[in-house]
Amino acid sequence: LVSRQHEGAFVRFYIRVHGVVAPEGAVGEGDKAVLAMLRKPRVLEIVAQLLVHGPMAMGDLAKAVGVTAGNITHHALKLESAGLVQRTQQGRERIVDLANREDTIRILLAYEPPADLVAGFADLWGKVGF
Repeated sequence: LVSRQHEGAFVRFYIRVHGVVAPEGAVGEGDKAVLAMLRKPRVLEIVAQLLVHGPMAMGDLAKAVGVTAGNITHHALKLESAGLVQRTQQGRERIVDLANREDTIRILLAYEPPADLVAGFADLWGKVGF
């Protein structure tokens, strides 16, 4: 009835999809990697900032999230490899933006993050409209 996916030291469980019609709550194969990323508090906070403010310079994003530039770079590279964000160069600034805003919103709405995951930035969540 469920499938499991290993991610480093974590194991995530999903409702197994059988046949053509997926049961309610089943996570599509394409969404599993994205959803696993969005279940990490820091990643979710980065994505929420990009949803609220749109494209941001890496330094501004680091300040908004309250981490070092190196930490933002680390997360941005992982988010980029997962297809969640894209990074571009504008002059001397490295800009981060959501790769597909509508798809990110769709996933967040379809698989609402647990309350304890969003409690730290509920105000941001309200600005985005979730």
